[in-house]
Amino acid sequence: MQKFEEILTSEDLIDYFEGKTFDKIDIENKDAVDKNFPKYLESLIELKTVINKHLKTIDKKTINKSDAFFSNIIYGYLESLPRRELTDIRFWQMLSLEYLQNYIWYRWYKSDDPTKNIPLRNEDKIKILKSKDKSSLFIRFLGGSSLKSLTSRQAISRLFWPRHILKDSKLVELCFEKQDIAVAVFERQYGMHPEAAKAFIKNISIKHSALEKKNIQLEAKILNRYFATINPDYLDQNSIKKLLFI
Repeated sequence: MQKFEEILTSEDLIDYFEGKTFDKIDIENKDAVDKNFPKYLESLIELKTVINKHLKTIDKKTINKSDAFFSNIIYGYLESLPRRELTDIRFWQMLSLEYLQNYIWYRWYKSDDPTKNIPLRNEDKIKILKSKDKSSLFIRFLGGSSLKSLTSRQAISRLFWPRHILKDSKLVELCFEKQDIAVAVFERQYGMHPEAAKAFIKNISIKHSALEKKNIQLEAKILNRYFATINPDYLDQNSIKKLLFI
């Protein structure tokens, strides 16, 4: 299992599609990797195959409704990796570009031409990335240095981490039922606390059945203020639920 030696930048991403090769290094848990490298490599190739197979059955217009589905698939292949690698954006950049690139283009590239769902030619990809209105694609491929880049913005890690934290596929479905919920929880520090994340996701639809964006954002901000003075590590779900319903 490998990752890029250096964190790729926006300029590097364009260089990548122009054909530049970037050095890779083994993940830090070297003994385990050396022993299991064929298994890990085979798993990534299989993950790529499975994802691409499912993409053929999903309408691009509704692919945003499939985040929970792909979250469970990706988690199943990567859950045994060391945490230090799962928090290293270099690994997610490598995985995104070398294995799951088709998914990112299909999920996040908004084309005016319905016949051009996935730009197959690198010239097309470069042109898209250089256009001002498509600049958001950079963070989907590259992520960033902040926590929210890892858990909410990078296209593949944003699917893995909610499943990893919530430990429940049904809760993942609730989380991705509306994108505003996933963003509200996992762009904030308390999203890394399982009890806080679970409590918010379980109860937001109870308090606001219509799941309006403004209400989701407001409740997330209020809870975030509480956690400025209260450590969520010492609270269970019921205690956090009470904060939501004050």
